[in-house]
This record gives sequence, C-alpha cells and structure tokens, in this order.
Amino acid sequence: MLLRSTLVAALASFSFGKPQDSPCRILPGDDSWPTGEVWDAFNQSVDGRLIKTIPIGSPCHDPTYDEEQCTVIRQNWHIPDFHIPDPSSIMHPIFLNKSCDPFDPRETPCQIGAYVPYAVNVTSINHVLKTIHFVKKHNIRFVVKSSGHDYMGRSTGTGALSVWMHNLQDVTLIPDFESAGYTGPAFKVQPGVHGLDLATEAHTRGFAVVGGECPTVSFAGGYIQGGGHSALSSYHGLAADQALEFEVITTQGEFVRASPTRNQDLFWALSGGGGGNYGIVWSVTVKAFQDLPVTTASINFTSDGISQDTYWQAIDAYQSSTPALTDAKVWGMAQYTAATFTLDPVFGVNKTSSEVEALIRPFLDTLDNLGVKYVTATNTYSGYLDAYNTLTFLKHFTVADILVGSRLIPRSLWDDPVQLQSLQSTIRTILEQGTEAVDFILRPTLEVAGNPDNAVLPAWRDAERHLTIILPLVDGQPTVEALQNQDRITTEFIPGLKKLTPQSGSYQNEADYQDPDFKQTFWGPNYDKLLAIKDKWDPDQLLYGSTNVGGDRWAETEGGRLCRVRLDTPRLVHQTSDYIMQKQF
Repeated sequence: MLLRSTLVAALASFSFGKPQDSPCRILPGDDSWPTGEVWDAFNQSVDGRLIKTIPIGSPCHDPTYDEEQCTVIRQNWHIPDFHIPDPSSIMHPIFLNKSCDPFDPRETPCQIGAYVPYAVNVTSINHVLKTIHFVKKHNIRFVVKSSGHDYMGRSTGTGALSVWMHNLQDVTLIPDFESAGYTGPAFKVQPGVHGLDLATEAHTRGFAVVGGECPTVSFAGGYIQGGGHSALSSYHGLAADQALEFEVITTQGEFVRASPTRNQDLFWALSGGGGGNYGIVWSVTVKAFQDLPVTTASINFTSDGISQDTYWQAIDAYQSSTPALTDAKVWGMAQYTAATFTLDPVFGVNKTSSEVEALIRPFLDTLDNLGVKYVTATNTYSGYLDAYNTLTFLKHFTVADILVGSRLIPRSLWDDPVQLQSLQSTIRTILEQGTEAVDFILRPTLEVAGNPDNAVLPAWRDAERHLTIILPLVDGQPTVEALQNQDRITTEFIPGLKKLTPQSGSYQNEADYQDPDFKQTFWGPNYDKLLAIKDKWDPDQLLYGSTNVGGDRWAETEGGRLCRVRLDTPRLVHQTSDYIMQKQF
C-alpha cells in the first residue's frame, strides 16, 4: 500500500498524454528536438540520473583516439562484462549499422548512429514514470535496456531515450509464496539480475531456479518474457512457466501487479509473449525448486581419419539418439559443423553417473562400430550451480560475433523414419555451406511445466530440439557483407527447416530478425490475442520491436527514423539494405 500511495502522489504531478500526433518519432537535429535547457530540466526530474551517452568504441576514432584504450576495447569486445556496464552498448553490432565500430579505421568518424543518445540510469519507479512522460510529450523513441543481450534489435534505437535497468539488482527469497495455483518457495527478481547471480543466490538458500544457460543474460527482461529455455527445461519447463507475478510500469503511467488472478491478460502476455512490448517489468516472482544433484557427460569427435560419409553417419547417429535423453528429462547442447562435433554437456538432473552413461551408451556403441575416435567424460555434481558453472562455452558467450537463424524441431519427426532421414539430410546440406549448428536438446512439455496458461509459443510443447544455424560475424567486416550472410540464413538455410516443420516455429529471442513470416514463426496462434493485449496496455505503441507483436505497424526509414506504416501495406524486407524498409509510409 505504501508503494501504491507513493506512486499515486508521483503521478499526480503530471499527466500521461498521447505522443504528439506525428507519423514519425523525432530525431536529434529536428526543430522539435528538446533544447539543452529542456534536457537539463528533465535530468533534475530524474534525480540527475540522465546520461548523455558516448559510444563505447569512441577511443578508437579521431579526434578522441587513444591507442591504449582502443587496444583494451578490441581485446574485450567479445566479453559480455565489457558491454553490460555501459548504458548504450549492445552485443549485436548488426543493429548498430557500423556506428563507431572499434575495428574500423581510426579516421572513420565516430557517429552515435543507432546507439541511444540518452539513457536514464534507473533506480526508482519514478525515474521510469518521468521518462515515459518525457518521451510522450516530445514524441521521442523509447527503449528499455538491461544487459544488452539481444539478437532482435530491441535494446537500442536511433534517437531514442532509454530506461537502463541494469542497476536494479535485488533478489528476494519468499519462503512461503501463496497464490491460487502455487504454494511454496519463490524468488522475486529485479530486471538487472543476471542468470548466474540468481543461480548463485538460489544455491545459497538450497534451491534452483529455471534460468538461462548464458550467465550474463538479465533474467527478468526479454529472457523470461520471451519464454526462456534453460538447462532445467527438460525437468521443469521454460522460465516463463515458472512466473507467479510481475510488477509492471505501464506506458500509461500506472504501476500494476499481474498474476493469474490479477490483470490476467497482462500476466499471460508477459509470460512468453515477448520482451519489452506490453509494459516495463519492475520485478518478476518465480518458483524455486529443491536443489538436486546433476550428472553431466560430454562427447567430442572430428572428421579426422575417417571418410566424410562415416562422419555424417556419426552425426546421424547423434540425431537419432536424442529422444532417449529427453524422455529421461535430460537436457543437452551440441555444437557441430561439417568437420567437428561436440555434445557438451548432457545434463542429467537427479541422475547418477551410471544412469547418464546408460543413456549415451547406444550413441557411443554406434561410434565404436563406425570406427570414430572420440573423447568422453562423465562428472557428478552435488547441485545445479556447480554443474551450471561447467557450461564453459556459454560463460563468455556474446552475440557480437555470430549471425543467427533457428527452428524448433518437433518430436514427431522422430516417429517417422522418412522424416528423420529428411531432417538429417537437410542439416547436412546446411552445414556443408560453412555454417555451424548449435543444437539445444530439450522437451519443455506442458506436463513437465505443470500445465501453465501462458503465451509461450505452442510449438515449444512439441519440440525435441531448438536448432540454431549460425554464420560468423567477423570484426571489421563490411556491413553489406554481414547483411548478405544474414540473407543466406533467411533465404537459403532456414526455409529448408521450415519446409520440414510447417506447423512449428522459432524461439523469438534467438532467431532470424528478418523472418518474413515472423507473426506465425514467433507467435503462432497466440498473435491476435497478444495484439489485443498490446493495444490495451500500450495503446500509444510506445514500446517497439520490429518482430514484436505489433511491430509491423512501424519501420525504420533511412537514417533510422522510426515511422508508422499503413497496415494495408505489404511488409517488404530489403535484406541487403542497411535498414529494414517498408514499401509505403
């Protein structure tokens, strides 16, 4: 009640009108852009928390070139902890359009470009409320950012004012949370808390929480709001399945709680319906589970010393082996190319070493029969955190050096030998084009998840794999070349997987941002309901993402200006352009 009373008092000082009636958001340099005095007054209203950002790569360019600092920047560019403390940096430079790239020549001008020019370092609800009021009054683009892990371009925007949620770091154990559908331990988590931080706090209390494999992703942001897969997903379901309550600041300037019994539609949408699209999440409360021992296993081999046909027979054996793992509620992750294969780890919650070894033995027997030399190991840990900390590939994982497409592969393909053979053949064809597969083995069925009612894409419930196809994004690579490679993912690689799985979809946090069928691919039968909820809770369309629900109502023009589009106009994606363009404004 005290919090609600404080908010009412804060809201009484200003009203939340509609953004100025304009087809486009304004940009710096426009006549209507706020003056320095206006920005200063706004800064005072947010307790001096406004930051005029400087691109993180600026020391690599004239006139602010600093050789020592530039060397440090280049050396740390692919480390998440280098970007996370910066209010404007994001980890997928494809959305920055080469703005102040540290790998470009020093004489190349450092332009703020697609970085947000201003950010509010949020430490109170009032900071978010004041920012919403300001962007509406001045018709400025609005962005929500925490860690900046984002394949889809939602964490930045040309000319935008951002609420930077990174420093909201509270984690609170609720030993006896009670609701209509759940009674038990829970954690209340603010949006700046990373997956590893939450896992560590849960471990100290004897619990485990369904969190992301990448330790530096913010838990309460786009991760859980987009569904959120986990090393615990075959055992407990997706992260969104664990949501019990959200605290939300709406774009109409209200602070509300959303749960299965209060503001149910908003709760439903936030639990898997996409990040940063229905409101600004202040906290999420999620189920906590008893910590259990975990046994992991790994298998590695290459094509050295064997024929290509033998190597692909080994890959086919892997493809055939995964249902035995998911039937046992085991999770796994495999990385493989046309020459190397790593299954690391197989992640067995509450499994002994002998049980895990028995699960992988048929695959190993096939490798032995094929004459494939491999290395394997098995380890048992007393709890989830110790096993989680062995995910070495993901420990320093960023999105700054890869281009991505993905598909959820339904279990039904394994019930038909012809379809399974087609899947194996399709994957081989894709990998022989120089791509890499990162394959998440998991079965987050409704039964495993506890039959939640949420906006998670239904294709997740039938999935056996979350298969991602990646190409490298090379430092200093020309933008046009990177975009051409992304086009290959869009037009060459993913369509083959779509043809095999026409009723499935993709995990919208780790997918092709150019997907021409994004409504069906990311949202499926939930789209229309989500759009109605979007219109109810964000009627002025302040929150935007190009592939979010309602995202096709807006587009970036040349120069990054965000403009409304006619809804009767076909959405045309010009994939080799620097911008996703629309036919008509």
